[in-house]
This record gives sequence, C-alpha cells and structure tokens, in this order.
Amino acid sequence: MGALAAIANDIVLLAKPALFNIYFALVSIPTGFVLAVFMALGKASSNPIISRLCRGYIYAFRGSPFFIQLFMFYSLLLSLNLSVWKPLGLDTIVLNPLILGPAVLALNTTAYTAHILHGALIT
Repeated sequence: MGALAAIANDIVLLAKPALFNIYFALVSIPTGFVLAVFMALGKASSNPIISRLCRGYIYAFRGSPFFIQLFMFYSLLLSLNLSVWKPLGLDTIVLNPLILGPAVLALNTTAYTAHILHGALIT
C-alpha cells in the first residue's frame, strides 16, 4: 500500500505541471503553424524585401536558444512596463507568464516550422 500511495502522491504532484505543458502546446503549436505558413510563403516570395524579412526572422529565431528568447522578450516587455503597459492598464496581461510563455513559444515554433515548410515548397 505504501508504494501505491507514493505513486499517487507523485501523480498529484506532477498533474499541475503537465496541465501547463498541455496548455502551452495547445496554444502555441496551432498559432505557430498558421504563422509559419505565411512566413514560408514570404520566404519563397519573389519580393526581395518580404523574402529578406522572413529569412531574417527565421535566421534570428533558429539561431538563438529558446531560453534566451524568453529572457529577451520578458526583459523587453518589462522595460516598457512603466511607460506603456501600466498607463494602458495592460501590465498584468502582457507580463503574465501564461500569455508571454506561449507567445514566445509560438514565435519560436513559427520559425522552425516555416523553415520546414519552405523546404517543402522549393522541392
């Protein structure tokens, strides 16, 4: 009975983080995929400005670690807190980890998926 109780305690302990992971995946993957379709089409565009902007976005996000991207976006949004977000009353929304985390993950997913989709477009 002691082993079953320990397993049950572990399941209860890990349930909340598992739900956060499921939430992050359900929000960021579909959003990132939709944006990636447009980004891949933009990268394959004959317009040199659009193509270079899309290539630059993909290069920047694929070339930096995800952990650094999280810090970068959080620091950027935090630096705008007193001048932009607080006067508009958006500080609790913009700096909320349940919004910022999936947003950065969606941007990262966009870059990787766009690179894959662009490869499929050119073959």
